[in-house]
Amino acid sequence: MTISTQTSKAAFSGNGVSAVFPLPFPFQRTADIKALLRQDGFETPLVLGEHFELSGAGSAAGGSLTMLVPPATGQTLVVWRAPALVQEVDYVENSAFPAETHEAALDLLTMICQSLQEQIGRAVLYPVSTPAEDILDSSAFLAATQADKDAARASEQNAAASAAQAAASASLAAHSAAGIDDVAATLDGLVKVSAGDACGRSLSAKLLAGNGLSEGIENPGGDEGLRLSVALAADSGLEFAAGLVRVKAGTGLVRSGSGLAADVGTTAGKLLQLDEQGRMPTVDGRNLTNLPGGSASDLAAMNAFVAFMGAGRATGPLPKGGIWLCATDELSSSNALYAAADKTYSNKNVSLYAPTGAVFGSTWMSGGAGTRDGCFDGSTAKDHLGTAYETSGGWLGKAFASAQPIYAVKVYGSTDLGHVFNASFGSSTSQVTLKIYGKNSAPANATDGALLATDTFTNALSANPRTLMLSGTPYLYVWVVCTAASATYVCNAQIQYMAGVTTNMSLSSAAGVALGFVPTRATLYLLHKAVDGVTLNTDLVPKASRGSGWASASDLAEVCQFDGTYKMLKATMDLSALASGSTGLWGLDTHNLKAQQVRAALALFQ
Repeated sequence: MTISTQTSKAAFSGNGVSAVFPLPFPFQRTADIKALLRQDGFETPLVLGEHFELSGAGSAAGGSLTMLVPPATGQTLVVWRAPALVQEVDYVENSAFPAETHEAALDLLTMICQSLQEQIGRAVLYPVSTPAEDILDSSAFLAATQADKDAARASEQNAAASAAQAAASASLAAHSAAGIDDVAATLDGLVKVSAGDACGRSLSAKLLAGNGLSEGIENPGGDEGLRLSVALAADSGLEFAAGLVRVKAGTGLVRSGSGLAADVGTTAGKLLQLDEQGRMPTVDGRNLTNLPGGSASDLAAMNAFVAFMGAGRATGPLPKGGIWLCATDELSSSNALYAAADKTYSNKNVSLYAPTGAVFGSTWMSGGAGTRDGCFDGSTAKDHLGTAYETSGGWLGKAFASAQPIYAVKVYGSTDLGHVFNASFGSSTSQVTLKIYGKNSAPANATDGALLATDTFTNALSANPRTLMLSGTPYLYVWVVCTAASATYVCNAQIQYMAGVTTNMSLSSAAGVALGFVPTRATLYLLHKAVDGVTLNTDLVPKASRGSGWASASDLAEVCQFDGTYKMLKATMDLSALASGSTGLWGLDTHNLKAQQVRAALALFQ
């Protein structure tokens, strides 16, 4: 941005109502802004977060300051810019010239100069034509100033003494005229409220404490003082701070014409109130700061995941980034298993397991060249004539030689009709449900066992396999039950079991995001499930690229629990050392043979 104004300080008169004040000058950081309240020549410093809040940092148009308690009538709010005298820009040799960074550094220097000029403008300066020999050094100047001050004070004290003596004489005469009792009362330290007061008593006896006021004697028996104070109840919602009575922070109270009340709403200056289920109302979160675990971008990432998943959307662009929901097998991967049923990549169960043993289940009529045993022959490309078929609810599996820890079952339909067809062997788009059961003794029927996994989908006229993830509990018998609504037959071309082999998986976005600028930093959010115990940044390491080479993260951390299955993780990568490019890519590597799942990713570049 540019600095088009020479203003670096502003003053506003309080009226007891206005709390938001526009700042007519830009600032880069909230810490650069200082503020105080001035009243009757006295100044009270204000603290950011305790007395006021700021918005608009980094905006060329300036921002605004919001007082938590509006300045009262007679008070003047003074706001000025005082940036730290630092230089934080470090240019990397042979890298592209960072115009925005350079301009921001010039802006900061200009702001520092304006701040210094404002201070100089309040200093005592010699005229520019003053001869050098007439300019005093600091000690001589201060000595001359002190001498003038002492002389002025002595003259003022003499005048005050004369005035006091005259006033005392006049007072004595007045008391004499009023009566000897009044004079005695005054000399004894007693007071009267008015000229018509019939009794002179101590000041403490004359004060009537009440309505929240209390009094106390300081230094009893010595040079006593009388202290008046406000007696606040323990839970009154008020407190003393910096000499002022104010609403306690965090009580949710505001001052109103009728007393104290909660100021609830979703507009500017209001408090948010949770509903009966403990949820926040719908708000615009773009300006939220100081959120637990990071920044407003965390909330934006969470909202993006929820919105895309709720709308059934897949990969899509975002401002300066993109989102990948793994709705299809879209990532470049190594040693990874993609499960379409739950849209995840996993490094567990990547080896196919075709165990020996007897086939069991329902009859399964032979279709053409198909047989029931053919569902375990390793051939996945069969039309419906090459599969075994059965009426809806047919079940089929294998009895293992010994209990096996199966982590996934992969089921293929026919290449031409998928999993179902009607009586005339025509295609059907019925809803299909696959269920996996397990048991350690021979099952008596299709559901005589532990239900291990379920997958419901619309029949596709292709052999696209369905992968159902299991926990790995060992069973002697594992079988598949296939049902379809409003269809005559169900058919399976191949059933494959996947044993518990864990490998180190690598994932990366196959297509990069065209950014239109050269990023120097990337922020990656992941929806991740640790099947095994995982150490972040050791067993799971994210990375990012701007088109060539990779930069790994070392700050991967949990942001929050996303749902009952996945956690949202966050990592940042410094891309400035990579070859220049404007294509955003993200990646992920697992290590130490720890089983993990990835459901979605969101990458932002800047």
